[in-house]
Amino acid sequence: MINKELEDFCCKLHIQPSELSGTSQKQPLPLYRAVFSYLMYPTYTQTQIGRLFNRKPSAINTSMSRLKDALSVGDKSVIRIFDILNINPNFISTSKPEFNSFSKQVYEANKLKGFHDTIHPDKHHLCLIVSELMEAIEADRKGRRANLLKYEFCMDKVAKEDKDATFPKYFREYIKDTVEDELADAVIRLFDFAGARSYDLSNIPFSSNQKRNSLFTESIWDIIIELVACEEEEAVFCAIRKIEELCKILNINLWKHVELKLKYNKYRPYRHDKLY
Repeated sequence: MINKELEDFCCKLHIQPSELSGTSQKQPLPLYRAVFSYLMYPTYTQTQIGRLFNRKPSAINTSMSRLKDALSVGDKSVIRIFDILNINPNFISTSKPEFNSFSKQVYEANKLKGFHDTIHPDKHHLCLIVSELMEAIEADRKGRRANLLKYEFCMDKVAKEDKDATFPKYFREYIKDTVEDELADAVIRLFDFAGARSYDLSNIPFSSNQKRNSLFTESIWDIIIELVACEEEEAVFCAIRKIEELCKILNINLWKHVELKLKYNKYRPYRHDKLY
């Protein structure tokens, strides 16, 4: 199966598979190997990938680590390859929604799922928002990060008529329960709260004080403090903006993850099989 994956990969790049299994270290061949390895792992082990390229697993691991570093800074040569493959890297931005209309949209979606059958006090909503932020901490502690590249690579190979049915599978495999996914959940909870209270999230001043070298735990704590220290509408707005800023620092495409999580939630049962 991995040989067929390699054939498809090479076809898009207009090269022969034999070129990647050869000894040449002339660019862009090493970069092509790194990209292919990154897209295939962990579906295939580093040993399997290494065998395909006549290289040791440690060499595959090193090439993937270097590729991740290149992705984090938006290396143009890497972007070009993903453009050819028709895959959007994680750092490509997605426009954010208009907050007031989006809060109504999220609220109505959650209402249909039964989350507003009972009117809950503010503390209930705030507690659930904090719970999502704590799940983001746990995901970070476990090193669970989403991979939009692999998700889009896999979805791109699915026939158009099968994409809706296949979406949950690849979402669970590459995105669910990661730092990105939990931060998206927190943002969705914030918009849901705003929609339930008919908050006006426009024309609210926001002053950025996010530090690039802060620990992830410190940044999450700052968001929680924002939630309890400000007035209602301001608290929700500033918490959303702080999460947005944190995601920029972490090269997380927040609004793409919010979009994907809202889509995934449509597939889930009433109240997501929970009491509230």
